Amino acid sequence: MEIEIIEIDPKETKVSPYNIRKRDVKGHDWTRFKASIKATNGPIEPPIISKNKEVIVGHRRVLASQELGLPKINAYILKEDISEEEGVKLSFIENRGGNITSEDEEDAIKRLLAIFKTNDKVAEFLGINPSLITMILSRATMPKGVIRKHRHTTEPEQK
Repeated sequence: MEIEIIEIDPKETKVSPYNIRKRDVKGHDWTRFKASIKATNGPIEPPIISKNKEVIVGHRRVLASQELGLPKINAYILKEDISEEEGVKLSFIENRGGNITSEDEEDAIKRLLAIFKTNDKVAEFLGINPSLITMILSRATMPKGVIRKHRHTTEPEQK
């Protein structure tokens, strides 16, 4: 994957269809997160965007920059198109272990299962243990309290 770094107006970007974060996009730590973007006058880690200005990775960084009215931010721009599975993979890896919802994580796995057909192939593609795929998918049938109690990421409790 060939990339170059550019300066871009964050308002010129749009959400990629590959972004796996669909619910609670800002997350429970939004105020603190946005303050960190403001303190450094833009994201320290540049987002990754496609040639057509879709944010593949770093959606929250771009959104915070937009809300702060930053005129330009650094971004990595992909020099070639990427496949759906590569886009979902990048978004999944970026958000894994963060404050992504269980539902968004499950949706990403289901999306990859539609492409790769088996848990083992999805796990190999993502570089994770196949049992983690099974665990993510099994949460769909668990009561919410059980999911919160055994969540491996920092998902906040819903009240």
